[in-house]
Amino acid sequence: MSRLHTLALACTVASGLSAATAHGQVRLLRTASTGTSTASTGTATTTAPALIALQPQQGARLHRTVFIDGHGAPNDTAQGVLALDPALLARHTGLDHGYVHLITELGAVTYNVPFDARPDAALPPAMARQGVRGDGQVPALQVPFALSSDAPVASLVAQLAVSATPVQDGASFKVALAKVPPSTFPVIALPEAIGGDGPTDLDYAGPGVDPMPPPPPTPGDFEQGGFQPEYIYSQPHLENVETAWNQCAPAGYANGLAYLEAAYHAWGIDFPQDHIPGVAFDGDETSLVSRVEWYMDRPQTDTCNGSGTMRCNTFGDSNPSSSMRGIFEYLAAFDQDQRVSLRHQGGSETYPCGLPEPLDRESHREGANVTFEWLCDRVQDGSAVVLTVGFYDWVGYGVGGDSEPWDRTGGHVVRVYGCGEVNGQRFLRTLDDGQQDRMEDTDADDVADLCVERGGLRTQHWWVPVPTAQGRLQLGGYDRQIDFAMAMTAEL
Repeated sequence: MSRLHTLALACTVASGLSAATAHGQVRLLRTASTGTSTASTGTATTTAPALIALQPQQGARLHRTVFIDGHGAPNDTAQGVLALDPALLARHTGLDHGYVHLITELGAVTYNVPFDARPDAALPPAMARQGVRGDGQVPALQVPFALSSDAPVASLVAQLAVSATPVQDGASFKVALAKVPPSTFPVIALPEAIGGDGPTDLDYAGPGVDPMPPPPPTPGDFEQGGFQPEYIYSQPHLENVETAWNQCAPAGYANGLAYLEAAYHAWGIDFPQDHIPGVAFDGDETSLVSRVEWYMDRPQTDTCNGSGTMRCNTFGDSNPSSSMRGIFEYLAAFDQDQRVSLRHQGGSETYPCGLPEPLDRESHREGANVTFEWLCDRVQDGSAVVLTVGFYDWVGYGVGGDSEPWDRTGGHVVRVYGCGEVNGQRFLRTLDDGQQDRMEDTDADDVADLCVERGGLRTQHWWVPVPTAQGRLQLGGYDRQIDFAMAMTAEL
């Protein structure tokens, strides 16, 4: 049985969270109110929310992820993607914000996915107090979920519905979904490129996701009337850029810098490059991602051929790149007034690294492992947050001992633009280019391989399960683990 098959059979992990969990600076925007608890007996009853069934073309689509490996070859996976268009959802349901629930004939399930068609409705309070204005955009959402098979399918029978309030427990979820008639949804293959951060196993078929997010807790387990608090924060100005093959690290930091410029231009943050695609090999000085890449020294020859970026490389080997050295050198050149400060979790105690002389600023570590509270606090204070996500295989030889029981086979870099929690389920929202330009094998000896330019910009919603035993935060499941996070903060 393949690893991608076993993902769909993995056990669901309960969140184990309580209302007393420290959220740092997190502030509650709304509190769920769809059930009642009985304090005298310690038991609780719930009222299943009314669900509005969705048909195809009513704001939700189903996809199946096809990972493109380092050779450019497609690999079928057991990962589905629920793609949501908040504006269409609002038009067909009459709800300008609510929660999406899905179950398919292949056993995949996801629920309580919050959507909001109101621009800037979840603007962090700190940004509002600073006078930051939104851009009026409502991003689409791509929600990964697991299928029980990696066999290609053209359609799926699914129950897909929207509610005005979240479901509060597994029992009410089953009751509510039982009333939703199933429909047949077309399933479109969605290519996703992998790699870009550090060495990548070229034969690696890519990460999967756990079968479902942690189950809703039983009402009465929490304070505040028996229900877990809810909060949703989303930064405006969703700058994103199409990337070259394995260019995710320069693009992730360029996306963060472009966001800071868009949000805080009135405070003097201004970079001379445009936020457009580009690669450093041709000396392009007009593209922000190209200039960031040039300082990171990522090896590449064109948009479809290039290596990933090391975080801190001082060895001068065949891949001399360093994302840390690159971002610090870029800021030293184009932010001489030091309007951008940096701090991080994971990685080394201080950055930059591997430089003969110190630069004009440092980043100090604020935790050996990346934590959800830190990430969500940074979203709220308006920082540009960049994550390094490792792709991990479970090898198990470290069980009960001191050895690392995971094999890191590659990595990816994304920017975080949102965070929140719904009834005990925590989530992050990220943006990146999921497809990238790439080479594709023509399977013909007399025909040259093709460089294919792909437009795969996406904004993803990830449920965040409990950390691994090694303390790494999971992004969607144990195959994606957050190794490192850098926050770039505007100094107003």
